[in-house]
Amino acid sequence: MIYPAGIMTERHLVGANVIEYDGVKMLVVQWNANPTLGLRKPAQVILLSSIDHQWVDDPKSPYRVFVPGPLPIALLDGMASHEMREEFGVVAGPDITLEYSPNPH
Repeated sequence: MIYPAGIMTERHLVGANVIEYDGVKMLVVQWNANPTLGLRKPAQVILLSSIDHQWVDDPKSPYRVFVPGPLPIALLDGMASHEMREEFGVVAGPDITLEYSPNPH
């Protein structure tokens, strides 16, 4: 299952995805995508249970999950240092392949 997520960074609200795999919900901070094959894999994730978040029940909202953060934008744009990834609990994503979407948020 994939849920659209709104993430507050130190600059603004950005879109991301939360995936559920084997009963564990994870915020995907980096995808490996292959548009040619129409596939993508979660490369790096943060366990949703380890960060402050809220489920959104408003059907008018584009998000099902909101992370008030703020999370550093570097976590979401692939520029985070090793130390920052450790601080926020970024780990390798599960070995699953999902359908590619040109706008994964």
